[in-house]
Amino acid sequence: MRRIGHGAEGQPRKERARGCGFADATGIFLDRVVAWQDTRTDDGEIRMVAVGVRDGTFYMVVYGDRTTEAGAPIRWIITAWPSHRKERAL
Repeated sequence: MRRIGHGAEGQPRKERARGCGFADATGIFLDRVVAWQDTRTDDGEIRMVAVGVRDGTFYMVVYGDRTTEAGAPIRWIITAWPSHRKERAL
């Protein structure tokens, strides 16, 4: 499985705002997810949006697949939140 990383400096603020920690939400990648490319903006990287379940809770996770300085692949979490009913219907 690919390593998962995130920017720890913004995590507490995002956790308070979104109601979940990245550690909770990234657990969706342990099972099947539905993912699609986020084409709303072009900021120089391919951003993906995934929805999946972890411990009975649905989460939305925005991420990009990157490469570390050592050349290893890493899934970089940009943001995550517990999904709303309308998002789960996607």
